[in-house]
Amino acid sequence: MNTNAETHEDQLVNELVEAVKTSICHQDAWVEPSGYPNAVSLAIIDNIYSLRARYGAAINVVNNFVKVSATQPGGVPRDSLSGLLDVINAHGGAEKAAESLFGNRSKSGGTGRLKSEVVHDVAHALRNTIIGGVSIDTAEQFREALETSPEAVKRAWLGVKGCGIASWNYIQMNLGIQT
Repeated sequence: MNTNAETHEDQLVNELVEAVKTSICHQDAWVEPSGYPNAVSLAIIDNIYSLRARYGAAINVVNNFVKVSATQPGGVPRDSLSGLLDVINAHGGAEKAAESLFGNRSKSGGTGRLKSEVVHDVAHALRNTIIGGVSIDTAEQFREALETSPEAVKRAWLGVKGCGIASWNYIQMNLGIQT
């Protein structure tokens, strides 16, 4: 009889949890996903290009963006939506940037829109979301806006054709926000 008032079912659950932990691997070897907690531009690119695609393709897009934008004045706009928009515009707009900046002309599922257009439009929508007199431009500002006015930020994101609830949840994960 268990003196800790643990039921038989509790004991079985605990044994199962331990068995799973042991069979998967040691917990100290588990890796926490890193995402892009301080790089809102990269988080958005990864987000949009990951949906309905192989993740390796999204990583290639992020890497291509970093490589190409590194040659631009000001370098890679990792944590600046205004910088992301500037680089896209320097490449002739979202349609031309699909090839020249992102190296990928894939389309957002169900919309027929280039993913580069979705990246541009969501960055623009967030930049135009003003919370407490400040527009969203960085990962930190995104997190602050989400704490202050979550519905306004969510509305801006979901208002972009090609951004649904899956991408909304994923951007928060990419930015290290617990949902």
